[in-house]
Amino acid sequence: MNLTGTKFTDETVLYGTRTQRFIREFVTHSGVFWLFDSVINLGSDGILAYLTYPPQWAMLIAALVQSWIISRDERRFHWWYVFIAPALYSVVDIGIEGWAAYISESYHLFYWVWAACMGIAYWLERHFLSVSVFSRAVLLVVLLPFLYFFAELEAGLVLTTSTEIIDYWLADSAHFFILFGAILLGIVLGTINLMRERFESLLYDLATHFETIASWSFDANLMQQAYHDQNALELQRIERTVLFMDIRGFTPWSEAHSPDEVVQMVNTFYQTAENIIKANRGFKIQMTGDEIMTRFDTPQAAVQAALQVQPEVTAVLALFGLSAGIGIHTGQVVEGLVGGEQTRQYGIFGDTVNTAARLQGQAKANEIVLSQSTWASIKHLSDFSNLPITYRDVTLKGKAEAMQVIVIQ
Repeated sequence: MNLTGTKFTDETVLYGTRTQRFIREFVTHSGVFWLFDSVINLGSDGILAYLTYPPQWAMLIAALVQSWIISRDERRFHWWYVFIAPALYSVVDIGIEGWAAYISESYHLFYWVWAACMGIAYWLERHFLSVSVFSRAVLLVVLLPFLYFFAELEAGLVLTTSTEIIDYWLADSAHFFILFGAILLGIVLGTINLMRERFESLLYDLATHFETIASWSFDANLMQQAYHDQNALELQRIERTVLFMDIRGFTPWSEAHSPDEVVQMVNTFYQTAENIIKANRGFKIQMTGDEIMTRFDTPQAAVQAALQVQPEVTAVLALFGLSAGIGIHTGQVVEGLVGGEQTRQYGIFGDTVNTAARLQGQAKANEIVLSQSTWASIKHLSDFSNLPITYRDVTLKGKAEAMQVIVIQ
């Protein structure tokens, strides 16, 4: 599925806030080695010895740093991130105790081996998701029995051959239970994690798919507002500047060309106008046949967009022997979601919209027709004070009296 569109999906719904991702990363990966190591050392050395042993704090800080880096972006995990904590911890511990003391403790080597295995498991994720998820789960839970094993070695346990090591795990029922119970727990957790990751992926793909479809009709900012405020789409009275654009001579031209040619031309027209309108902070365009309607927060933005879009559209339509006219009017509108139970649409309504449409009907080829209310809001601005304008009296349908408009050509 290759859909494009303006992103407005809030990923924190699936992946949590930055703080939540940090906590989850620490307790489910980066901090697990430190947590299990702390449990072992607290049991063997006591609280006071644990709290006054600097390398324990170095390992904690290293785990926190790794968690912070990984939590920055849930969707961009690099396999080599897993070496951040071991590297930081090793540098500090060697600085405190020296190289000889560092390499004399066997669990330091295990820390690096375990991190390397985690790195391989993460690297496999792109190609073998199931293997990756199960491997990571097992690696997490086997930390406890293996750290217990290294703690016993540090306490004086002597195992000199591979047979003695195997017997340590298999001949002693307690050790056998701890090891294989942990592995079984890892498999169970791996199954749960795999189901969760696939469900999250499905939700994200669905959200992205519907986001793209929604973005064809709704502005991204409007969707963000609606996500955080359920009343954002309700009808409201607000001042807008409405712009209409229509192709001149479209009907006879379309009658003389095939439907494929008509659609191709209209799509080019829409795309050209949409890009410029969006760049000038215009709302999502609404298309009806060969006509475009959109709205702006300010008259300045609307007129600026019209001045930019007119020459671009003129160049495009000239290839087909066509042209376009634009009408702009500023005033109060009613804006929001309307419709029935099964079909609803977000739009704007009112006399301002009708007037803008009729001003567009008065525009000749390549003209921009402004109402007095729009012109009054921008004529004092330096960007518009030197525009080549003319005045024209027009009679609009539904209006009893003629009105004076400003024409830019």
